[in-house]
Amino acid sequence: MLAYTGLVKDPTTGEHLPSIGTLREIPGLRELVREGHLEQTSWSGYPLTYLGPASVFVEWLETQREHYFSSQQVPVALSAEHPRGIRSATALESKTIVLDRLRTLDPGRVVQVDLWDQS
Repeated sequence: MLAYTGLVKDPTTGEHLPSIGTLREIPGLRELVREGHLEQTSWSGYPLTYLGPASVFVEWLETQREHYFSSQQVPVALSAEHPRGIRSATALESKTIVLDRLRTLDPGRVVQVDLWDQS
């Protein structure tokens, strides 16, 4: 299965910002580039790199189907059910977590998103 891990960083300083996590599909990015909302800076090979305002990436991710988001490990209280203090979040929870983290960024802040092929 083809999937992409999306890493977000400041294009000037290289500071790592909240991650997009792993997505099974990335529909709509080409259209955002074509419409001038994002700039694609790498056209072949990996990572696929996009630059644009954080708000554009948030709006794009809001439109993605929940099943495109891979589950992720989230911390929980230690218990008999969760002896390691983690559990797997559902795809919908993963989408919510990703969006909540990205919404902490200034919407106008220009960020770089690197999408790494995980196939």
